[in-house]
Amino acid sequence: MSPIFIPPPIRRTKKCMRCGQLYPKKAEQCIHCSHLNDQELEELKQQIEKTHQSNKQLGKLFLYLSAIVLIGMAIALLN
Repeated sequence: MSPIFIPPPIRRTKKCMRCGQLYPKKAEQCIHCSHLNDQELEELKQQIEKTHQSNKQLGKLFLYLSAIVLIGMAIALLN
């Protein structure tokens, strides 16, 4: 008999108006930026943007690699 799957609890979040990150609804203030001054907040936003750009480039790389693999498989099947 296989074990019963129990889904993880749903986490309720809200979006911070200051930094744009999600944080738990139970928290009174954003856990990411409530302790930061304006200059530190700008640095955080730049770091988040840099991370998003890196992830975007990585996603494109995986897309190109999967297309190359699919083309190689199609060529192998035709031969």
